[in-house]
Amino acid sequence: MQLYLAAAPDCLAQCLSLTPRLAHAAYRIAEDGTLLARALPPELRGGLMMVQCDTPFPVNAAPELSRELLRTCRSRSFSGIVLDGISHAAPEVRALCRELGALSARYGRRLYVPPACAGDAPEATVLICTALSGGTLQQLLEEAADRFGAQRIALDLQRLRMEFPLPCPSGEGTPLTAQELAQRRQGCSVYYCDGLCARYFTCRSGGETRFVLFDDADTLQRKMALAECLGISEGFFMWPEVADIAAELFDKKKEGEP
Repeated sequence: MQLYLAAAPDCLAQCLSLTPRLAHAAYRIAEDGTLLARALPPELRGGLMMVQCDTPFPVNAAPELSRELLRTCRSRSFSGIVLDGISHAAPEVRALCRELGALSARYGRRLYVPPACAGDAPEATVLICTALSGGTLQQLLEEAADRFGAQRIALDLQRLRMEFPLPCPSGEGTPLTAQELAQRRQGCSVYYCDGLCARYFTCRSGGETRFVLFDDADTLQRKMALAECLGISEGFFMWPEVADIAAELFDKKKEGEP
């Protein structure tokens, strides 16, 4: 599987030691619809441009914003644009996807969008998140492949660390930090859930029984293997979310190993 590592500018050296395929998380859209950028080395070229789109902006800003994104993409020789942070298909985001989808195709650039915006940019690659708390990953990926085509899908390999109360009628959990996960895990027996491709355990916290789901290098590799069997060939990790297991994920020997 072709893997990309999404990283902020201050992590470039660490991430480039793992892979040259970076998605540069240096851009975001402001409330007025302008493009804001963190400093990148002037000589930097290649990789993907990752744009945070979680702030509402005027719908009528979409055409000029799309042109600005493509200008930046071309000036840096980025091979494509990843739209990140989209939780639902707001009107301004859909307008941006329509404009950007057409421009990206015209200028030979890839565009990555969430499933909610797939219909607005038929040329775009659709990002499918693998961090599930219900159902099965195989069913999710099979349905996505039937809907979009396997070659049009890339995995958002979000590292799962989630805690749920028992019972949990809403199905909504609380994200855990690495430290919180380690604390909860102490003294607990850990099991593997084949359907979710994730590990889990139960523990007591605050006088309540809690169910904890989490990923490690092995479960993420299993998710990639399942996707490859279905013809899906691209995936994204986020730095520093996978910093402690990145050498395994990107098949790099740790210092001192033969």
